[in-house]
Amino acid sequence: MQETRPRIELNAAAVEAGYKNCRATANQYFKSYAWMASNLPKPRRLGLDALSCHLAKCVDLLDLESFNGLPLDVWCEIRDDLSDAFRGQCTSNDLAALVNACEHFDVPKQYLFDMLEGADYWIRFRQLKTFDELEVLAYRIGGAMMTASVPVLGFIKDDYEFSACRLGKAIFLTQVLANALPDIRRNKVFFAQDDLLETELEIHRFKLRQPSQSLNQLVRLYANRIKKWYHEGGKLIQYLDYDGKRTVKSLVAFHWNLLNNIQRAPENLLAPNKVMSGRDKLSLKTRHLLGIEGNVPVIPNTDGHS
Repeated sequence: MQETRPRIELNAAAVEAGYKNCRATANQYFKSYAWMASNLPKPRRLGLDALSCHLAKCVDLLDLESFNGLPLDVWCEIRDDLSDAFRGQCTSNDLAALVNACEHFDVPKQYLFDMLEGADYWIRFRQLKTFDELEVLAYRIGGAMMTASVPVLGFIKDDYEFSACRLGKAIFLTQVLANALPDIRRNKVFFAQDDLLETELEIHRFKLRQPSQSLNQLVRLYANRIKKWYHEGGKLIQYLDYDGKRTVKSLVAFHWNLLNNIQRAPENLLAPNKVMSGRDKLSLKTRHLLGIEGNVPVIPNTDGHS
């Protein structure tokens, strides 16, 4: 029988401490993207911190391996703790903050469980045969996170889920490309096996940083698929208020430029620090701080601001 984990007393102090912990975790995992939310009011930033902390836990689970295809105890613990937290039985301050954010912004809790299901999906299989299977993972990690974030960002129209899901999947797979070398060196090959066979990409050569025509073909294949999602996902800004638009414009612009850089020079994946230069990153950050973010073809111009 599984031992009952201790519960904490739910009060304002626990929630405040939880938000501080979530901020620290968000900084650890996503500090390089923090400027994209710098324009948001503090309550929204705190809400995104709580969601980002949950995402970080799910991403950490991707490093675990299951024995004989069975779910790991740690995954079950996190899932059960999340379920209990929404019943007022929190095991940590982090969960108290997450529940507080979801209740305050009316975030559907199902998206949080979808993200955990994505981690379990990867733990069970560790190898995805088809791109359709990879798309399932992309939704559960990226699409669910983006869709859960919309109420925190601030929306002015309903029915945003389709665009949010597409954008989240596009961002996730852009990151899959950008981080392919460090992931593969940790035995995490997110590319679909059918795609590796079609392009004849040899993983051992990739590990050794050897450029090849096969790598170029794989990047071209994935970039074409991902760009379709960006064209659908960029429409998300039509559903957001002014502050939400600004954050999402910068998020889209960063990853759209990242994907185009990868497509132009696939060999830079073998030296990840070359994929996007410090100057490019500074330019995007400066544009955001000046209020002129965006300016990429997949972002509709809905309000006269670039």
